[in-house]
Amino acid sequence: MTGKPASPPVTPAGLHPRNLHQGRYNLAELTKTTPELKRFLKTNPRGEYTIDFR
Repeated sequence: MTGKPASPPVTPAGLHPRNLHQGRYNLAELTKTTPELKRFLKTNPRGEYTIDFR
């Protein structure tokens, strides 16, 4: 035994498995409560909404 604590497992994206923010946000749903967000949305090559940070 080396005395080192075990590292927590990570997801393929490198996030902790209990991280609440894994996966994609439902941006279309968010625009219902925050309509100002809609002008920053664009569709990526896979047809999913993403945010244009430019």
